[in-house]
Amino acid sequence: MRVFVTGGTGQFGSYIIPELIAAGHEVTGLARSDTAAAAVSALGAKVRRGDLEDLDGLKEAAADSDGVIHVAHRQDLLPSGGIDAVAAAELPIMLAYGEALVGTGKPLVAAGSIGSPGNLGRPATEEDPALPGGDEYKGTLRVRNVVETAVVGLAERGVRSSVVRIANIAHSKTDRAGFLPALSGWALDSGRWRDAGNRPGGGR
Repeated sequence: MRVFVTGGTGQFGSYIIPELIAAGHEVTGLARSDTAAAAVSALGAKVRRGDLEDLDGLKEAAADSDGVIHVAHRQDLLPSGGIDAVAAAELPIMLAYGEALVGTGKPLVAAGSIGSPGNLGRPATEEDPALPGGDEYKGTLRVRNVVETAVVGLAERGVRSSVVRIANIAHSKTDRAGFLPALSGWALDSGRWRDAGNRPGGGR
């Protein structure tokens, strides 16, 4: 298969691309910079220059492929708009893929995330609905779940769409943003660590 991958140089994509190539697939990775292009090439994939804001380019890449794996997101929006802004930017991307893949039966795999709904008194799991309802879910809807619902909804239009829910924290040397690196940086700066209950630990 010819697979188009976004986020190919990130925490998950940098593992996905080699796995696909090892399985005999031809992979093209999206790259918005020379550095990213070099990293995609080093993984053994072809390079398609562009970014997530170019919806026409994404539709063209999807149409030229036999399937799409989307694990990228607009991380640049997090500092100013948070996850709301990231989800708002992602919805038109999913709809663009839908336009390119509708009626083709080609697969679209998109990354979701496992949240932690406070009212449940426990972490969310894969079994929790993308758009929760009922008192136990009141006030717990994570905006990214709207993206999940849009992706799954494309199946009604002939797209073999699916969502892979990825844990909020993944222990990897390629994790350069998010909660885990923040904790590591905190520990390095302060010389102390904290446990899951936010209790301080020992120093250096």
